[in-house]
Formats: sequence, C-alpha cells, structure tokens
Amino acid sequence: MDKREAIMAAALKLFAERGFYGTPVPLIAEEAQVGAGTIYRYFPSKKSLVNELYRHWKSTLSQSLKEGLLEELPLRIRFREVLKRWIEFAVSNQDAFIFLESHHHGSYLDERSIQMTDRIHNEYLQIFEQGQKDQMVKQVQPQLLMAAVSGMVTQMMKASWAGYLDITSETISRAEDICWEAIRA
Repeated sequence: MDKREAIMAAALKLFAERGFYGTPVPLIAEEAQVGAGTIYRYFPSKKSLVNELYRHWKSTLSQSLKEGLLEELPLRIRFREVLKRWIEFAVSNQDAFIFLESHHHGSYLDERSIQMTDRIHNEYLQIFEQGQKDQMVKQVQPQLLMAAVSGMVTQMMKASWAGYLDITSETISRAEDICWEAIRA
C-alpha cells in the first residue's frame, strides 16, 4: 500500500469511528504510519481529505448499486436488487458505510461532494418517482420514502454490528419485504 492509500485507509477508519471534528490530522498520520507533513503533500487540508474520501466511497457505493442493473427491469425487482446490493456493500465495507452515513450532511463537504450526492440521490429518487407514476408506491415526497428505506438499512446494519442481528440472504429478503410493504401504495 502506498502512502496515499495508507492515509485514505487511516482517515476512513478514524472518520468512521470519531467523526470529522474528532479526528485530528496527527492521529491520521499516526494511524497511516506517516509524518503529519506527508498528509499535506497529498491533501491540502483535512477538509480536502474528507471530501476526496467521501467522493471516492460515494462513487464506489453508487457503482456497486447500479452496475449491470437494467433500467427496464420491473420496479419491484430493481428495488429488491438495489436494496440487496446496498446491504451487501455495508456488510463488506463497514467503515465506508458508517463514514458515508455519518458524513453525508457534513458542513465541511464542498460543492463537488454536494453535487455528487445530489446527482446520485436523484438517480435513486427516480425509482420512487417511477413507482408513484405507476401507482405502486405511496404518493408522498419521494425523499420521505427514501429516508424510510435508508433508516431501515442503517438500523439493520447497526443491529448487525452490535451482534443483535445476523445478516443472511433470508434477512436481506425479509428486510426488502418490510421496506416494500412500508412504501407500497
């Protein structure tokens, strides 16, 4: 692992555990086993580091959710597949999932990060909007539907990481059924 990758990995771990404000640059340097000055060779500031890390993982998550997913699939199948992939991403990338969930409204996110978030969220809002158009999901703000599903996934993962819930294919299937029941018309 090169120094830049080590810094990114250390920052991800620490930002997920301690948040942006609770993570000083010297601690990132210590975790990455580099000098604090080395971080500034790659990133002009802690804010630029958190934004680059955020865009990297937001893009990685988005790609994993939509890679090979056909727009022509029936809505319920697309919903099921996206939810399954989202949970699988969280299981495989715990620190990244926690980091994204806890930082997506951070005041330190720059315009590029905000625009990326808006673009990606709008892509997934389209699933709910299409469902409303087809009268398959509740006629409420699509953002509310998305928040309900997102909250379910986040709480599921927290329960899993705390040892209260095993994430299996059956659990994922049940979670999708529950989410669908919560939003369907």
